[in-house]
Amino acid sequence: MSRDAARGLVVHAFTRYGEGGVRGWADLARVGRRFAADFSGDPPFSGLGRALSRPGLRQGPLRLPAATARDLAEALRKDPSDPWALALDGLRLYLSRRLEDAEERFAALTLAAPEWPWSWILLAEARLYLGPARRALPDLARARALRPAWAWPLILEGRALFSAGDAACLAPLGEAARQSPGMALARAWRGHALASLGRVEEGLSELAAAEALDPAYARAAAWRGMHLARAGDLGAGLASLERSLRLDPYYPPAHLARAEARLAAGDGAGASAALKDLAGCCVRAQWRANAASVHHLKDERDLTRTRRLCAAAAAAAPASPWPRLWLGQTLLAEGEFAAAAKALSGALDLGLAGSWKAWGRAWRGRALARLGRTGEAARELDAALRLSPRLAWALAWRAELALEEGRFKPALRDAAAAVAADPDLADAWAALSSAREGLGDAAGALDACARAASLQPLWSWAKRRRLALASGLVPGGDARREAAGV
Repeated sequence: MSRDAARGLVVHAFTRYGEGGVRGWADLARVGRRFAADFSGDPPFSGLGRALSRPGLRQGPLRLPAATARDLAEALRKDPSDPWALALDGLRLYLSRRLEDAEERFAALTLAAPEWPWSWILLAEARLYLGPARRALPDLARARALRPAWAWPLILEGRALFSAGDAACLAPLGEAARQSPGMALARAWRGHALASLGRVEEGLSELAAAEALDPAYARAAAWRGMHLARAGDLGAGLASLERSLRLDPYYPPAHLARAEARLAAGDGAGASAALKDLAGCCVRAQWRANAASVHHLKDERDLTRTRRLCAAAAAAAPASPWPRLWLGQTLLAEGEFAAAAKALSGALDLGLAGSWKAWGRAWRGRALARLGRTGEAARELDAALRLSPRLAWALAWRAELALEEGRFKPALRDAAAAVAADPDLADAWAALSSAREGLGDAAGALDACARAASLQPLWSWAKRRRLALASGLVPGGDARREAAGV
């Protein structure tokens, strides 16, 4: 296999992985085995092969071996314009959620390989997630100019417009479906957009066509189930959602829609069980930001709707802790800290156990801290960490409490432990930055802040703080005041 062919194959496999489901994982495993065999003497490729084919990949983000990252760094040192190294290193950064760094790599790739359409697709993909989504449109136009009959840039253009709430998304998605009528992805996205914009019958027809083309495409089954249930066909909707979750148990919006549909069908216990599955899905799949928070469900951003669902499920299943746990977490994300603490207390009183008891106490501790009840918050976080000593969020939040009190050494210990437990947790790096600064380690503070900013590129606090530290504008004596804003 040539390097050019390999580059195209791996990008295609990554896009399938992003769509989820057994087909995407099977494609990745196939690519991994091929790379391991064909490139055994080529470290970046062989390392990629081992990563792609490892067991359990579906349960979390792709993590390339450290040796592969070093090999890529060496390749870029030797030739900063090597298109393969730029593409793979950009994908490594993208899948590690270092989106700004990934965008930088993909922008360099468009300069190194401007005639390769995937260069522009990759840059557009990073910009779609960084937002605003319309930033990706010029890059997609370049890709379309290079391959006019290609559906991929049309699908991504439709996604960008759909994310912006623009009904104009139907034009590129319709053109993609016309150009590639046998492509399930194109038909599914058009169907989802049509149904979401009120053209439910047309949308359901397109989604059914997508499922017929690719029965293993979990996202099509999930979307069809959502729209069937919302249209009142609860039996068919639930059947489609159950099928989607058998194909891909790590798609949170499908769990959320299943909970809604069960509640609408009068099954309060079933809705409660679906919320428990949703919680487990988010934690196992390592969805970041407030640890499995509903406001980071990619296709379901309506916190008010989720709050209503949790409250109704709690009323329908008064002995179940799960609706109250999710209601408390939702209220915490909305900034309603007193109501969040009350809901989480209710969940704990109903018998959460094991790691979920640790999460419940950690979330309640966070809510109490936001209310200024720091003594109670500290006791809750201590209790959470006795139950689960490596719970990174609890460690990071306890570090923040210590920072607010000017206790920098305990804050440093907890923040360092949080980073060790979860290197992808931006809040842990932020707390580590403040602790290091308070102890006079300006260089270490800047490094930790840069990591926080790379993990959450849209976090304005990290960007402002990184600039201030780099400019020498945040003296150590101001650490307590600055830490209070973490």
